[in-house]
Amino acid sequence: MLWLLFLILGILTGGLYNLFFKVVGKEIHFTLALLIVSVMGCIIALPLVLYYNFTNELVFSTKGCVASAIMGVSLALGILFFVLSFKFGAPLSIAIPVYSISILLMSAGVGVLIYNEPFNLRYIIAVMMGISSIVLLTAK
Repeated sequence: MLWLLFLILGILTGGLYNLFFKVVGKEIHFTLALLIVSVMGCIIALPLVLYYNFTNELVFSTKGCVASAIMGVSLALGILFFVLSFKFGAPLSIAIPVYSISILLMSAGVGVLIYNEPFNLRYIIAVMMGISSIVLLTAK
C-alpha cells in the first residue's frame, strides 16, 4: 500500500503545482517559467540519481531513456501551452478541471488501446462521466 501514500503525495503536490498557473501566466514570461520549473526538477532529481547510482540501484535502458526524453518534451510543451492559456485569459476554475479531466480521458484511452487494460461497462460509464464534466464546465 506504499503506492497509495505516493499517489496521495503526488495529488497534493500536483494540486499545489496547479495553484500557480494563473500567476505564472500573468507575471512571468512563459519560457522563463518553463526554465525555472525544469531547473527545479533537476535540483530534486540529481541527488536521487546520484544516490541510486552510488548504491548500484540505478536501472536504465535505451528504451527507458528514449521514453523519458519523449515524456520530457511532452511535459515541457504541455506546460508552455497551459501557461499560455492563462496568459490569454483562461479562467482557472474551468481550465484546470478541463485540463485534468482531459488528461485522465487520454490516459484511460491509452490504457485500453495500447496497454490492453480492461474495458467494461463501468469503464464506459466513467469515461462518459468525465466527458460530461467537461461539457458541464465549459457550457455557457
